[in-house]
Amino acid sequence: MSGIILGYLDPGSGSMILQALLGGVAGFLVALKMFGRRMLSFFTFWKRDKEPDPSEPSTETDG
Repeated sequence: MSGIILGYLDPGSGSMILQALLGGVAGFLVALKMFGRRMLSFFTFWKRDKEPDPSEPSTETDG
């Protein structure tokens, strides 16, 4: 019987796996709702516009 893996999942195990998956999705959605903008700005750091340095002279003209 070498090479054969025998496993058994009863209905309780299957429902526990499903519950863990759904709980993870629900937790992710709640975190996304609470921290959405902060997480989006963290994951898109390369797209941020560079803020002007106040010590550098401005190239814009007043008028």
